[in-house]
Order: sequence, then C-alpha cells, then structure tokens
Amino acid sequence: MKLSPHHYVFLFEIEGLARRSSWNPFMSSMKNHRLQDPSIIAVRGSQVVAIWTRTSEPRVQPDLDRFEKMGMATFLVVEGDRESKADLKFFLDAPPQMT
Repeated sequence: MKLSPHHYVFLFEIEGLARRSSWNPFMSSMKNHRLQDPSIIAVRGSQVVAIWTRTSEPRVQPDLDRFEKMGMATFLVVEGDRESKADLKFFLDAPPQMT
C-alpha cells in the first residue's frame, strides 16, 4: 500500500504518542501492509495494543475481534476524530498493568 506524505505524518504522530508514553511501537512494513492488519503494534511489559490508523473514516472496519480474542487492546484512530485519539492517549498514559 502506498501512502502519501500526509499519511506518514499522521502515522508518525501516533507512533510518537506511543513512544512518549513508554511503549515500544512496531510499525508494519508499508510495502506489504494490508488494511485488516494493524498499522502499529505497541508493547509495554506484558501489555500489547494493536492500533489501526486512518486519515479518513474507513469504509470497511478492520476485524478488531480477532485481536481482542488474543487479549490485545485495540484502537482505531481516525485523524479528524479527536475522541478516538484521546481514548488512545488515555490508554497509553495509564500506568502499566501488572499481570
């Protein structure tokens, strides 16, 4: 999938948000990225979060259930939607959970 410079700016903004909150973000290979796969997987201790980024409202929602069944937190962050970004920031800033 080819991304424009605008898409990269938004993707790196979300990656920076994860890094500032002490998460280790891993980005997918843009060349082989499929829309149903997360854009970023972030890890902190034993916590894992799958993050999908979109610059516009997605026509087809990604299948979040398959990741939630594995115990991952999942977020779909749309660039213009402040609420989805605020929810992600709140989750990432929370103290690490002990398991």
